[in-house]
Amino acid sequence: MKKKNIVSLIILIFILITSGNTYGESLKTVVILVDELPLDRVEDLATEDYSLGLMNLKTRKPYSEESLYLTLSTGKKVGVKEGIIGRMHKEEKGTITIERFSSVIDPLMSKTPNLGLLGEVLKKEGISFIGEDLGSILAADNKGNISQGEISIKYDIDWLKQKTDQLLRRNNILVLSYDMENNSKRVELLKDYLNYIDKDQILIIPKKGSSKYSLNKFLVPIIYKDMNDSGILTSKSTKRQGFVAIEDISIQIKETYGHKNKSDIGKSFKAIHKDNPLLEIKSNYDKTINLFLIAYLFHGITYLTQLIYGIYLLKGGKARNKKIYAFYSFVVINILVSLILGFFQFHINMVLYLFINLIFSYFITMYLVNKNINIVELSSIATYVLIVFGIIFYPKIIYNSYIGFNNLVYGARYYGLNNGIMGVLLATSIITFFQITKNMNDSVIKKILFILLFGLNMIALSVNFGANTGGFITSIALFIIMMYFILFNRKNNYKTIGLLIIIGLLLFGINMYMDSLSNEKSHAIQFFYRIKKEGIKEFLYMFRFKWQELLKLTLIPPFSLVLIFQGVILNKLFKSLKENKRLKGETIIILITSLIGFILNDTGVITLIYMTHYLILLLMNELPYLE
Repeated sequence: MKKKNIVSLIILIFILITSGNTYGESLKTVVILVDELPLDRVEDLATEDYSLGLMNLKTRKPYSEESLYLTLSTGKKVGVKEGIIGRMHKEEKGTITIERFSSVIDPLMSKTPNLGLLGEVLKKEGISFIGEDLGSILAADNKGNISQGEISIKYDIDWLKQKTDQLLRRNNILVLSYDMENNSKRVELLKDYLNYIDKDQILIIPKKGSSKYSLNKFLVPIIYKDMNDSGILTSKSTKRQGFVAIEDISIQIKETYGHKNKSDIGKSFKAIHKDNPLLEIKSNYDKTINLFLIAYLFHGITYLTQLIYGIYLLKGGKARNKKIYAFYSFVVINILVSLILGFFQFHINMVLYLFINLIFSYFITMYLVNKNINIVELSSIATYVLIVFGIIFYPKIIYNSYIGFNNLVYGARYYGLNNGIMGVLLATSIITFFQITKNMNDSVIKKILFILLFGLNMIALSVNFGANTGGFITSIALFIIMMYFILFNRKNNYKTIGLLIIIGLLLFGINMYMDSLSNEKSHAIQFFYRIKKEGIKEFLYMFRFKWQELLKLTLIPPFSLVLIFQGVILNKLFKSLKENKRLKGETIIILITSLIGFILNDTGVITLIYMTHYLILLLMNELPYLE
């Protein structure tokens, strides 16, 4: 009996030893950094087992390889100067050291002590590197050390197989920096290599945008494979099918190995099954680039309108000219038409979209102008209703319109209301309220409408819908201003002001509390988590960055020129309408709200320009026609 037990034990030990490679393996991840990845090259590399997505490579300035790799490694957008980090050295034990790594990391860690480098967080899991460039940053710990790797690469399948097996035997993650150089042999070699490595998780990320696409430097395709379904990628960072954020890469890998932190900016991603992921991604790319161009065109028309009117007034022109009034009206009608076209997918063909948009906008504008209909009030009501409906029930009409388009090529925002449409929402809500209530004597209904409209603004901009924190605070300020006018009858005393401030803080607190309970936490609540974790340095860093962006954007043309000419226009209109007391309250509310929106957002100048455009048209409408 004892002999049988001994034999059984020996057999069991033998089975465990021989099957260890099959059942005892840890999760393996291979990250492949390629020099470029044009969309037509994706088809060569990806099979039906892979998932595809689009990602924006934009980091903080200055843009550099160092900025890209540090952003990918930390899951936070980073900007460092080029050329500070030195060469790699391979030690006798096989470890790799990066020269002058601390000269970049130490300043970053002084601002953010818990920087979260991939190589530091996953040190116990083991992360190795093969390559000849700064892609090694992705595998380095805080001191610039990599546990194992090769600082040169042979473009030979046997060599790659041997080194991969050797490194993944001791480590769970491998970063491979691979330059295809648009060489068909290297592409075929990479395909053979991908067929060989059947790991749990494979990521293929380009180091830069393809030189084929001159309009786009940052938006690139990525390829992903895991043991689950294939399709197109999405994440809670983007909430857009087919798109992931650059901050998501680090988090995806870290969470694979159980490293999750609630202050992380990025989110892990998942695949949504599609029969033809490549076709879907190509369609997403084309529609994004088309809307990018359409948005620039129509924003340019809006800015040009201000310059033309301003120059006309400086040359001694009258405050209201019928042609200029029609031009100004065209802009607000065009915003409305853009939202209506958002129900469709016409922008897949830019020529078709422009034809439909311009034809409809022109004929609607000219019809209303010739009929002497109050365009700003009519269009404001329709625009406000569409924006609220869209952001709460059907966001695609927002994202498919040029005014609501989130510039995915720029990469600052993926979902929710941008600062342009936020300004339009607030301006149209004010005009809508005053239009509906201008002949209303029933104060109770007036107060109900006030709560309904300006409460809807806060809902539309809250974390669960518009997700625009600066806009949400601006909507709270607008709610408080309207409360001061409607409920408190402009009472100027300490009790009134104190109560209004308390109500404002309470509304903001409720929004943040609901955000903290949500499974899809916004950047705002994560920012509070980071302040709690990192201290006041995190707040000062973000404050300085946002204000630098705001100042820079405000001072450069065309924005600076537009603001100057809008000032000229408002000055002329105020003089022409100095006896019109009815518009005084409405004008003050729009101006104060637009200035608050301007201050609170890094692209707040766009909010200010669009709110002022609606105000100018509102004031022009009160003037008699001058041919």
